[in-house]
Amino acid sequence: MKTRTLLATLAPVFLVSVALTQTWEAPYDRALGAARAGNWSEAREFFKQAISFRADDQAKATNLPGPISEPRVWRRGSPYSPNFGAAYAAYRQAVGSSDQAESNRLMVLAGQEFEALIAKGQVSEETVFFLRKIYTTLQNTEGKAALSTVMQSGANWKVDNSFVTAEDLAAISPTSGTQGTSRGSNEPRQSGQPNQPRGSQQAQPGQIVKVRAGEEDRFRAGATTQAGPVATRDDKFALVIGNSETKIEELKVEFAASDAEAVKKSLTEHAGYREDQVTLVTNGTSAQILEAAKALAERVPDGGVVTIYFSGVAVNLDGKDYYAGVEAEFATNTQAMIAKSDLFRLFMVKGARIFVFNQTHRPMTEGNYFGKEVGIVGAIAQVHATMAGQRVFGVFRSGNQIGLFTQAMTSVLSEFRSNSIPISEFTWELFYTIRRGSTGGVGGGSIQTPTLPIRTNIAEDARF
Repeated sequence: MKTRTLLATLAPVFLVSVALTQTWEAPYDRALGAARAGNWSEAREFFKQAISFRADDQAKATNLPGPISEPRVWRRGSPYSPNFGAAYAAYRQAVGSSDQAESNRLMVLAGQEFEALIAKGQVSEETVFFLRKIYTTLQNTEGKAALSTVMQSGANWKVDNSFVTAEDLAAISPTSGTQGTSRGSNEPRQSGQPNQPRGSQQAQPGQIVKVRAGEEDRFRAGATTQAGPVATRDDKFALVIGNSETKIEELKVEFAASDAEAVKKSLTEHAGYREDQVTLVTNGTSAQILEAAKALAERVPDGGVVTIYFSGVAVNLDGKDYYAGVEAEFATNTQAMIAKSDLFRLFMVKGARIFVFNQTHRPMTEGNYFGKEVGIVGAIAQVHATMAGQRVFGVFRSGNQIGLFTQAMTSVLSEFRSNSIPISEFTWELFYTIRRGSTGGVGGGSIQTPTLPIRTNIAEDARF
């Protein structure tokens, strides 16, 4: 009798729970169907209906009502993303509209809704990608700058991307398959266009060629054929440093020297740097590094371009950044180090644009970490291989270890194959390449997240 009474009490609760589930499930499923049919106006309305029953997006799997002993999840563990879906539907409406005023209105609306997701801390690769596309379309440079700041911490959210079009998915992860869908990686990036490698279009030096890239169309200067050489430029110089030998074991980057050699090779083969204008220093003392830098600086013309790559031990002491020579015995031995600002100053006096790529561990000590020092003079863009407080990692390729950052950097340089590469576009591609990994699928190298460029008196489309 008691059992029957308990069941009678629980039955209405269970039915109400199932009914509530159905209220948001049904419109969400209808939204998916409308999206797959390309009816974005209808898809948006159904996503909005789902929001009215269940307001917040969910990155993790949704458990459905049922016995605890037989747990069930909704759509095989898919995230629940009606707010993302509604914003994306507005974006697709804008892209497909022939009315410019209406397209702009929808772009602004979609942008506001994507911004609301980021304001909630829901930073997904897809949301950032489409918001950046919107900012580019609306020529919102302030928005793009703010978005770059947001991505300093990397993506932290998963969305249901099953309704995102194949061409958009291919643009987000150009070489990978998709998450939660059956779409293949060989689908065209743009309707009516073949899926061809970047840099495969032939152009004369200085000609502007439109190429398809990670998050947006790029206009790239000096493009060459995939097989042909990249034209070198007399105003481009590089200082490439790799110190894998060190007495500071806790900050050692074992693959630093071989990575530096790989970067030099890539710069000369794919980025238009003359071999005699790239100075390579491996396992150098602070004096040797400084001497090499001074010799290179004497050759740099006024207003030239200088790329600096450093892999090894680097520290921040009392707010000041230092590069360590191999003779440094401990992490506070500044006598065996070069102040980063002193190194930069050698090239700043020439009015050079300086592009810096640092592959170093960045532990946080009493609030200090390498890269915390950002100058206010000079034209400098600095990129770090990992976020503050984190470490860099390597993988094995052909029996040799190479840093994740260096592997991505050389890979992206080989894809651009240009002697005039926009720094912001390059680092966005670095970000996605490391996140994606080289094994296909998504997520790949998420153990490490590089920073976007930290810029001082230099435009985001400055080229190196």
